[in-house]
Amino acid sequence: MKDILKSNFNPYKEQETGIFTEDERRITTFICEGKTTEEIARILFLSTRKIDRIRRSISKKMNVKTISGVVIYAVKKGLYSGPPY
Repeated sequence: MKDILKSNFNPYKEQETGIFTEDERRITTFICEGKTTEEIARILFLSTRKIDRIRRSISKKMNVKTISGVVIYAVKKGLYSGPPY
């Protein structure tokens, strides 16, 4: 993550971060922390189908296809800054 933050490369420079719902922001954080769909569903008391739908929405809004794409986007756009420790 530190290397990503140091890098000047930012393919998401033009995209807006205000387009994400509160649920999408929370789930993005969990994705960045390496949580699975099942773990996120259990934490948020939601169904795995709902989490999958939100994950697809996040990927579509970020215009990425992989979890690493989500993480890179989130770090570059300030949606995730790392664990609180």
